[in-house]
Amino acid sequence: MRTLVDWLKEPEQSSRRRAFAVWFGRVFLPQRLPGVSMTPMSDLSEVYHMLADNVETWTDQWKQQGLEEGRETTRHILSRLARRRFGPGVAEQSQPLLARISDPDQLEELADQLLLSPDGDAWLAQLKAHGDPIPIAREDGR
Repeated sequence: MRTLVDWLKEPEQSSRRRAFAVWFGRVFLPQRLPGVSMTPMSDLSEVYHMLADNVETWTDQWKQQGLEEGRETTRHILSRLARRRFGPGVAEQSQPLLARISDPDQLEELADQLLLSPDGDAWLAQLKAHGDPIPIAREDGR
């Protein structure tokens, strides 16, 4: 992008800079960034600066979305396996307990516990233990 901006920097290239900016804003970027609202841009340097200002934020958002999708998929798989192993009642009780757990390491540990649990009650006990928030020590020691 920077090379294109530099290549078209001469004043007589202003119509090409505008054409590229319009194309980026109306065609290229909307196809690659669905759901991202963009203000109309009239010069290629505006496109360059907009991308430079936002690409890290977008990347972080996409990473977080991917992580959450991965956690949700893991929860779904654990629930399905619990259904197959211990029946629908245990699976239904598992779902809200699994929903409280976001740490990938805990979800991985629970996958092991699902295989090692002798019955549905032991599995649910493991879920409850992993899902309980860490107690915060109060100043009065309780």
